[in-house]
Amino acid sequence: MQWTAPKATLRLQFPVPDLRPWPERRSWAEKAVRKESLRLDVAGVEFHTELGPVGATQVEASFSDLHGVYEDGEKVSVPCFRVGKTPDLSARGAGKTYLLPKITLTLQPRASDASWESTLLKPEEMELSSAESPCELKQPEPSPFSSKRTMYETEEMVIPGDPEEMAQFQAQTLEASQYTLEVTFPVMHIFLPSKEFYESIYNRGSGSTRAKARPCVSSLKQFSPR
Repeated sequence: MQWTAPKATLRLQFPVPDLRPWPERRSWAEKAVRKESLRLDVAGVEFHTELGPVGATQVEASFSDLHGVYEDGEKVSVPCFRVGKTPDLSARGAGKTYLLPKITLTLQPRASDASWESTLLKPEEMELSSAESPCELKQPEPSPFSSKRTMYETEEMVIPGDPEEMAQFQAQTLEASQYTLEVTFPVMHIFLPSKEFYESIYNRGSGSTRAKARPCVSSLKQFSPR
């Protein structure tokens, strides 16, 4: 599927966090949003979807220009950011080409029950595996922090990983993710006219994120192997 539009306007509303216990929360269909909103005026929009390898689905939206306007629901409208294209200096040939802003969402198929059960080892299989190579050193799990020990005076410091460790961590994390969101903004200008404006934006965004990030504990029976 593919569609284009010379201009488009989107409006993002900030949800009101529901901090009650999960069974008491409102239904997802009920609308509870704040009066503030973020209006996005987009130019040169192109949207398309495609099926990738192994059943993966990719949704991509690109555009030439984006203006973000923060509205408080009454009278104030503040232009707060702008995203645009930039010349592609690495391109060769006649004519000028540009790097366009784009947002790409990749959806990987959910793992089946068979693949989940195949990862569960029986106790005797685990004992046999450990007995076969008792002296084998376990490889450290990928992490954004360095596995190399760094001492400062008498304390061990935790430092960011080197480029190789970061690349390995990123590759394995993306491979294990069901949803991958990639945002490419070649040029972006942000305008924060006052401290109060910044606090308003921060409180609306971070409050909603914290509420959505709270995990819902499911019953372990749902994940027990058959």
